[in-house]
Amino acid sequence: MLWRRLDMPGHDACRLDEATSDWQLDETAVFRDPSGPAVLAYHVEGVAGWRTREAWVHGFIGERPIDIVILRKKEAWHFGGVAVPGLERCIDVDLGFTPARI
Repeated sequence: MLWRRLDMPGHDACRLDEATSDWQLDETAVFRDPSGPAVLAYHVEGVAGWRTREAWVHGFIGERPIDIVILRKKEAWHFGGVAVPGLERCIDVDLGFTPARI
């Protein structure tokens, strides 16, 4: 899939692969952020029922490097290797810079 942003200059290119019970989404977003040019590559993996099990985002926004890893271990979500309380009922991630909603 290919999207053109409507809120600011930019595009996203995305590929969704589905296996028997698992799926993965690979995408790259290129856009103009108020901080400067942005390039964010990301990968999201999940299981049946569209439940996310892991996601990562790498790239840059302006001069700021981005390197984020989000994991679901049992019912706990981990951000940067640290469990984040209060998210146990969440089943997926929402990366606000892309129209892909998994």
